[in-house]
Amino acid sequence: MAWFFACLSRSTENTDAVLGKILRKAEFWRKNSEHIPGPAQRQIINLSFDGFAGHLTSGKVEKICKISQDTATRLLKDLVGKGCLQVHGGGRSTHYVLK
Repeated sequence: MAWFFACLSRSTENTDAVLGKILRKAEFWRKNSEHIPGPAQRQIINLSFDGFAGHLTSGKVEKICKISQDTATRLLKDLVGKGCLQVHGGGRSTHYVLK
């Protein structure tokens, strides 16, 4: 019985964590869907919410979204300007995280 209740407890905690992420993402899109009209920017934000492994950089965005490096940088800077992302690092180590 103790093993069963321990498993149930862990399952409930994991469910709370997943549900919290889903609700945070839904709230973000409710507030910002009009400000982020482009599919590439939507993909960038969704990658960030879905636990992108490693640092989100313009080079990775370029490859994932199949856009040029300049376009990726411009889209990321626009999302920073809109208050959706934060810049970390600088130069070649610049990466972006959800605000």
